[in-house]
Amino acid sequence: MEIIFGYPGLGKLIYLSFYARDYPLLEAVLVLSIIIVIIGKLVCEIINSALSDEVQRSSRIET
Repeated sequence: MEIIFGYPGLGKLIYLSFYARDYPLLEAVLVLSIIIVIIGKLVCEIINSALSDEVQRSSRIET
């Protein structure tokens, strides 16, 4: 997205903070990114679990 539309984003922020030796900003961006990924994975697991239960319930009713 950054390259296609030319909008500065997290990639550029990480790049600039690394070369400016702004380690607190770099650490904050990386921790925030990790938290977002973990929350996304948790939401996907919850949705997958709910859908899996629905499939198992419907298969039990049919048999």
